[in-house]
Amino acid sequence: MRISVLLCSPRKNGNTKRLINEFLKHFEGSSVDIIDSYSVNVSGCRGCDACKDTGVCVFNDDMCEIIKKLKKADMIVLAFPLYFDAMPAPMKMIIDRMQPLYNLTYGAGKRPEINKKGIALITAGSKAVRDYSLDNTCKYFLNLLGASFEGAFVVDRTDIDEGSDKFLNAAKAAVERVLSNR
Repeated sequence: MRISVLLCSPRKNGNTKRLINEFLKHFEGSSVDIIDSYSVNVSGCRGCDACKDTGVCVFNDDMCEIIKKLKKADMIVLAFPLYFDAMPAPMKMIIDRMQPLYNLTYGAGKRPEINKKGIALITAGSKAVRDYSLDNTCKYFLNLLGASFEGAFVVDRTDIDEGSDKFLNAAKAAVERVLSNR
């Protein structure tokens, strides 16, 4: 199995990375690509609509390579901490840059073929409030890449409790979900 992890945490060995590591333990032998959104060169979408007709963005940056890696994957994992109950800006910037792919599919009246699975692994320092707009952002992004959204798995209150059981339990629930045939 080929797994692409879109990691969006400024802390290289923080709680989000810890959650990813717990999750990936269950996929030993898989090919894993970790795309660190804090290390790539991606410009923000400026809404110029140049991609509307061509499907190509005017920016020549790392986004084309990111899309290739995500499209090759059998499973896509979005991994990020919540900042003020939202995903960090670098993750949103990558999602916003999917507009050329959107124009080639939904914009052309087509739907992407859903042939892989996707999940979100999320950490939060305080109590995470269930945010369906965040779920929808993850779902639409993953669907555009041909992945079903299998859910968001959250480890919260890490500022006051970094207990390993929370990370193990969230990782186990995520693994069970992506390996199920629902």
